Amino acid sequence: MSAYFRSFPFGLVVLCILVSVSVPASANSVRVTATGFGIIGGNSDFLSVSAGIFSAASGAPDGPPILASGTVGVPMTLEFQPFAFPGLGFTTVNIGNQFTDILTGGMDFTTGTFTVPASALVTGTFTVPVDVLGQVMAFRDLGGNQGPLIASLDFVGTGTATLFITNEGQNFFLISSAEGDFNKIDGTLTTVVPENSSLLLMGTGLLAFGMMARRTCGLLRR
Repeated sequence: MSAYFRSFPFGLVVLCILVSVSVPASANSVRVTATGFGIIGGNSDFLSVSAGIFSAASGAPDGPPILASGTVGVPMTLEFQPFAFPGLGFTTVNIGNQFTDILTGGMDFTTGTFTVPASALVTGTFTVPVDVLGQVMAFRDLGGNQGPLIASLDFVGTGTATLFITNEGQNFFLISSAEGDFNKIDGTLTTVVPENSSLLLMGTGLLAFGMMARRTCGLLRR
């Protein structure tokens, strides 16, 4: 038998793999309510969000040591953005009965103009309203590498942020970290699944192709 026909089964396997990778997927989007929080500052960065069948938590000691500085009675604004850290030991994601540790994206918390009072230097905290905007995307874990998209969650709404204040004296302060919280804001959850009909057709076609090739090889050996 020639080298061409000896290598034919291997080529068929490669073809199966290439076709299976290119099989289209369907996306199912539903409206959900999202609840969660994000923390950044003090050398930490953490977020957690849940919505419908989706829940995720991700964190790492990778945040900035401080977020901002200011003066009592002087108006200021603040924006902070916790991000997801994909990988084992940093992230857990559950989508129904599926699990992964590959998560990307994050949350954006934006305040309006606010003024920190002198009392916040004593209590060490100050709470302000925030606008919330976020997107996180979960992917299959292929041996530590990012695989196909499983689900994405987009959400928008309002919440509150607790600012942690450090008194530096002379009415001057540092915002060492902040925690943004939101409860039941609007979201869209999109889950991605392979097209079952496409998989069936692909498998049937490849099986028929393989049987024809085997018959051809048998005829050539005679």
